[in-house]
Amino acid sequence: MPLNEFDRLVYWKHFSQPYIVVLDTGTLRLSRMDLPPPLQDMGSTEFKLGLTKDGRLSLVFIDHFLASKGMLAVWFRRADGDGVEKWMLHKIFALSEFVDFSMCSQEYHDVIVHPAEVIGDFLYLSLCYDGYTRCCLSLCLETDKVNKFFDHSVHPYIMACPPSLVCNKGGFGNQSYLRQCCG
Repeated sequence: MPLNEFDRLVYWKHFSQPYIVVLDTGTLRLSRMDLPPPLQDMGSTEFKLGLTKDGRLSLVFIDHFLASKGMLAVWFRRADGDGVEKWMLHKIFALSEFVDFSMCSQEYHDVIVHPAEVIGDFLYLSLCYDGYTRCCLSLCLETDKVNKFFDHSVHPYIMACPPSLVCNKGGFGNQSYLRQCCG
Protein backbone atom coordinates (compact mmCIF):
# COMPACT_ATOMS: atom_id res chain seq x y z
CA MET A 1 0.00 0.00 0.00
CA PRO A 2 1.62 3.32 -1.02
CA LEU A 3 2.07 5.91 1.70
CA ASN A 4 0.71 9.39 1.28
CA GLU A 5 2.97 12.35 1.95
CA PHE A 6 1.76 12.83 5.54
CA ASP A 7 2.54 9.17 6.36
CA ARG A 8 6.07 9.67 5.01
CA LEU A 9 6.78 12.87 6.92
CA VAL A 10 7.70 13.16 10.59
CA TYR A 11 7.11 16.51 12.29
CA TRP A 12 8.36 17.86 15.60
CA LYS A 13 8.77 21.31 17.10
CA HIS A 14 12.33 22.51 17.47
CA PHE A 15 13.00 22.81 21.20
CA SER A 16 14.29 26.39 21.10
CA GLN A 17 13.36 27.82 17.70
CA PRO A 18 9.97 28.91 16.27
CA TYR A 19 9.68 26.26 13.60
CA ILE A 20 8.80 22.64 12.96
CA VAL A 21 11.51 20.22 11.82
CA VAL A 22 10.27 17.93 9.04
CA LEU A 23 11.90 14.60 8.17
CA ASP A 24 10.92 12.94 4.90
CA THR A 25 11.45 9.24 5.68
CA GLY A 26 11.37 8.38 1.98
CA THR A 27 14.37 10.56 1.10
CA LEU A 28 15.82 11.09 4.62
CA ARG A 29 15.81 14.80 3.87
CA LEU A 30 15.36 17.34 6.67
CA SER A 31 13.57 20.63 6.17
CA ARG A 32 11.85 23.21 8.31
CA MET A 33 8.44 24.81 8.39
CA ASP A 34 7.83 28.05 10.26
CA LEU A 35 5.12 28.15 12.89
CA PRO A 36 2.19 30.53 12.40
CA PRO A 37 3.33 34.08 13.36
CA PRO A 38 1.42 34.29 16.70
CA LEU A 39 3.13 31.08 17.89
CA GLN A 40 6.66 32.15 16.96
CA ASP A 41 7.06 34.32 20.06
CA MET A 42 5.89 31.66 22.52
CA GLY A 43 8.55 29.65 24.31
CA SER A 44 6.79 26.38 25.01
CA THR A 45 4.23 25.86 22.30
CA GLU A 46 2.03 22.77 22.45
CA PHE A 47 0.11 21.88 19.30
CA LYS A 48 -1.24 18.96 17.30
CA LEU A 49 -0.68 18.45 13.58
CA GLY A 50 -3.04 16.52 11.37
CA LEU A 51 -4.16 16.04 7.82
CA THR A 52 -7.61 17.03 6.60
CA LYS A 53 -9.51 14.68 4.30
CA ASP A 54 -8.56 16.85 1.29
CA GLY A 55 -4.85 16.57 2.14
CA ARG A 56 -4.22 19.93 3.84
CA LEU A 57 -1.93 20.05 6.84
CA SER A 58 -3.68 21.43 9.91
CA LEU A 59 -2.32 22.76 13.18
CA VAL A 60 -4.37 23.05 16.37
CA PHE A 61 -3.05 25.09 19.28
CA ILE A 62 -4.39 25.73 22.78
CA ASP A 63 -2.83 28.76 24.43
CA HIS A 64 -3.79 27.85 28.00
CA PHE A 65 -5.14 24.47 29.07
CA LEU A 66 -7.46 25.90 31.73
CA ALA A 67 -10.89 26.32 30.17
CA SER A 68 -11.54 29.57 32.02
CA LYS A 69 -8.56 31.26 30.32
CA GLY A 70 -7.77 29.38 27.14
CA MET A 71 -8.45 29.71 23.45
CA LEU A 72 -8.17 27.06 20.75
CA ALA A 73 -6.87 28.17 17.35
CA VAL A 74 -7.00 26.15 14.11
CA TRP A 75 -4.69 26.85 11.15
CA PHE A 76 -4.55 25.22 7.72
CA ARG A 77 -1.47 25.13 5.49
CA ARG A 78 -2.56 26.67 2.16
CA ALA A 79 -1.22 28.60 -0.79
CA ASP A 80 -1.80 32.34 -0.56
CA GLY A 81 -2.63 34.63 -3.52
CA ASP A 82 0.98 34.41 -4.74
CA GLY A 83 1.02 30.60 -4.56
CA VAL A 84 3.28 30.51 -1.47
CA GLU A 85 2.40 27.81 1.09
CA LYS A 86 1.84 29.29 4.54
CA TRP A 87 -0.29 28.89 7.66
CA MET A 88 -3.69 30.57 7.42
CA LEU A 89 -5.89 31.00 10.48
CA HIS A 90 -9.17 29.11 10.12
CA LYS A 91 -10.92 29.91 13.39
CA ILE A 92 -10.45 30.64 17.10
CA PHE A 93 -12.67 29.11 19.80
CA ALA A 94 -12.95 29.92 23.51
CA LEU A 95 -12.30 26.74 25.49
CA SER A 96 -15.27 27.60 27.67
CA GLU A 97 -17.51 26.81 24.66
CA PHE A 98 -16.44 23.16 24.87
CA VAL A 99 -17.08 23.04 28.61
CA ASP A 100 -20.55 24.51 28.06
CA PHE A 101 -21.24 21.93 25.34
CA SER A 102 -20.05 19.02 27.50
CA MET A 103 -22.35 20.10 30.32
CA CYS A 104 -19.65 19.49 32.91
CA SER A 105 -20.96 20.35 36.33
CA GLN A 106 -17.59 21.67 37.52
CA GLU A 107 -16.51 25.29 37.63
CA TYR A 108 -14.39 26.43 34.66
CA HIS A 109 -11.30 27.11 36.76
CA ASP A 110 -11.04 23.36 37.47
CA VAL A 111 -11.52 22.12 33.89
CA ILE A 112 -8.52 21.39 31.65
CA VAL A 113 -8.89 20.84 27.90
CA HIS A 114 -6.40 18.65 26.01
CA PRO A 115 -6.28 18.21 22.23
CA ALA A 116 -6.01 14.43 21.78
CA GLU A 117 -5.57 14.06 18.01
CA VAL A 118 -6.40 15.53 14.61
CA ILE A 119 -7.70 12.82 12.26
CA GLY A 120 -9.30 13.67 8.94
CA ASP A 121 -11.37 16.80 9.43
CA PHE A 122 -11.89 16.16 13.14
CA LEU A 123 -10.15 17.39 16.26
CA TYR A 124 -10.66 15.16 19.28
CA LEU A 125 -10.58 16.83 22.70
CA SER A 126 -10.63 15.46 26.21
CA LEU A 127 -11.97 17.51 29.11
CA CYS A 128 -10.52 16.78 32.54
CA TYR A 129 -11.38 17.90 36.01
CA ASP A 130 -10.22 16.54 39.35
CA GLY A 131 -7.28 15.03 37.43
CA TYR A 132 -9.44 12.57 35.46
CA THR A 133 -10.81 12.66 31.93
CA ARG A 134 -14.53 13.20 32.18
CA CYS A 135 -15.62 13.42 28.56
CA CYS A 136 -14.41 13.27 24.98
CA LEU A 137 -15.58 15.67 22.27
CA SER A 138 -14.98 15.95 18.55
CA LEU A 139 -14.87 19.21 16.62
CA CYS A 140 -15.44 19.06 12.86
CA LEU A 141 -12.88 21.46 11.38
CA GLU A 142 -15.02 21.91 8.27
CA THR A 143 -18.39 22.71 9.87
CA ASP A 144 -17.34 23.71 13.45
CA LYS A 145 -19.90 21.21 14.78
CA VAL A 146 -19.10 19.71 18.20
CA ASN A 147 -20.17 16.20 19.25
CA LYS A 148 -19.89 14.57 22.64
CA PHE A 149 -18.81 10.93 22.44
CA PHE A 150 -18.88 9.72 26.01
CA ASP A 151 -17.90 10.51 29.55
CA HIS A 152 -14.65 8.53 29.78
CA SER A 153 -10.98 8.69 28.84
CA VAL A 154 -10.01 8.05 25.22
CA HIS A 155 -7.13 8.47 22.77
CA PRO A 156 -8.34 8.09 19.15
CA TYR A 157 -6.08 6.62 16.49
CA ILE A 158 -6.20 4.91 13.11
CA MET A 159 -4.96 1.34 12.94
CA ALA A 160 -4.29 -0.97 10.02
CA CYS A 161 -6.06 -4.31 9.88
CA PRO A 162 -4.31 -6.54 12.47
CA PRO A 163 -2.11 -9.20 10.82
CA SER A 164 -3.72 -11.87 13.01
CA LEU A 165 -7.00 -11.32 11.13
CA VAL A 166 -5.46 -11.75 7.68
CA CYS A 167 -6.16 -15.16 6.11
CA ASN A 168 -3.32 -17.65 6.01
CA LYS A 169 -2.92 -20.85 3.95
CA GLY A 170 -5.15 -22.76 6.36
CA GLY A 171 -8.13 -20.60 5.43
CA PHE A 172 -8.55 -19.08 8.89
CA GLY A 173 -11.66 -16.98 9.37
CA ASN A 174 -14.41 -15.89 7.04
CA GLN A 175 -12.42 -14.90 3.95
CA SER A 176 -15.12 -12.76 2.32
CA TYR A 177 -15.64 -10.84 5.58
CA LEU A 178 -11.89 -10.31 5.97
CA ARG A 179 -11.64 -9.05 2.38
CA GLN A 180 -14.35 -6.47 3.15
CA CYS A 181 -12.72 -5.37 6.42
CA CYS A 182 -9.09 -5.46 5.43
CA GLY A 183 -9.31 -4.53 1.79
